Amino acid sequence: ALQTPRLNTDSKHSTHNISKEAFHSLDGSGVPSLRRVKELNPKCADCASPNPDWAVINLGVCVCIKCSGVHRSLGVQTSKVRSIALDNWDAPVLSLMLQIGTEFANSILEATQPQPTEDQIPKPEAKSSREVRSVYIRKKYAERGFLSESDKNKPKEELLKIAEAAARKNDVKSFYACFWHGLDMRDTNSDGLSMVQVAHGSDSRDIVEFCMLNGAEASELLTVVDGQDLGSEKSLKSLKSARSAAF
Repeated sequence: ALQTPRLNTDSKHSTHNISKEAFHSLDGSGVPSLRRVKELNPKCADCASPNPDWAVINLGVCVCIKCSGVHRSLGVQTSKVRSIALDNWDAPVLSLMLQIGTEFANSILEATQPQPTEDQIPKPEAKSSREVRSVYIRKKYAERGFLSESDKNKPKEELLKIAEAAARKNDVKSFYACFWHGLDMRDTNSDGLSMVQVAHGSDSRDIVEFCMLNGAEASELLTVVDGQDLGSEKSLKSLKSARSAAF
């Protein structure tokens, strides 16, 4: 049976931070359940082993214990690994996980998945060696080697326009695609705002969380724009919590 996750329930991680979609996964006690996360990730995102018990929280997927070891070796700048059953879960991280899942993530990250021939990198299976897993996972995530060619070559201006529109309406999937297709967290719009600032100003909390987990600087949320603070010291500490927990 799926264990109830240990959720941080202090004021900075209260349920008001959970998106509308994630809210409907709450049980009667108000504690978010990971059951929907498991449903979105029935197999390891990399080798397809059933019932993976580890989450890569900044990527929105779940992986098996063998693949999780490879993800850890990539470093937290690429993969932030967390146990589904044993680790603490903040509401914003859970909310983000509920927006992605293996099927959607792999539609982008394995758009040109190679066939297992001698001259190409085979996709791991449940019985694959660590070496096979390591080569494939590094190519897939660190090198972004299996993206579609058309999406990889989108002009930066077009990519930034799509990302900004997604950031303003908390469209996680569109923003996720932009990130993998070349969006840099340091990119700014015509007003000089980064995407985490755009998302924060639009109350797009899932995208703020995604940005924070994938390289955005928390200090950006303390910037003043048009005489109005984009964030306070209190919100800064809250937004940094998921990143620090993953280190």
